[in-house]
Amino acid sequence: MRLRGILLALAFSGSLSCGNTVTGPFRASPWREDIQLDITASPTSGLPAEPVTIRKFVRNAGKTTVLVFSTCGQPTVWIHDEAGSELLLRDPTIAIVCPGDAFLPPLEPGSSWESTVAFDGRFYSATGEHLDAAPGRYKATVRFSYFRDPYSKNPQQITLTREMFFTWR
Repeated sequence: MRLRGILLALAFSGSLSCGNTVTGPFRASPWREDIQLDITASPTSGLPAEPVTIRKFVRNAGKTTVLVFSTCGQPTVWIHDEAGSELLLRDPTIAIVCPGDAFLPPLEPGSSWESTVAFDGRFYSATGEHLDAAPGRYKATVRFSYFRDPYSKNPQQITLTREMFFTWR
């Protein structure tokens, strides 16, 4: 009698089963985020008289709001030459004063955010000197960081990265 009780308990708990049961199609949690990051360049080949405009576009296609960490003082676009060296798009000798709030306004479901950088071939050395980019192929990189489950005890920071190449003549 006791064995029968144990077997019935196992059967009802799902630990003992003889086959697969389909209960319906899999559906992702309606509270899961779906943050989309894209990068474009127009035109894909530039000159000093025809700068390359690099566009970073972020869209919240999910059903939950995410918190976005401020990138004050950080570039929104990174550009590297063929050797992998970063081209500094702002003068590193000039300090940037950032507001005290470390977060941007939350990215609500259905909302988007974008920024653009026009690359005219000019960049800075580590000492603040203006330099001109040599002809060649360059890589533009954008990143976007947000917090999953921002109001939980252990929010998880997620960083998305996209890259693309353009030609400087």
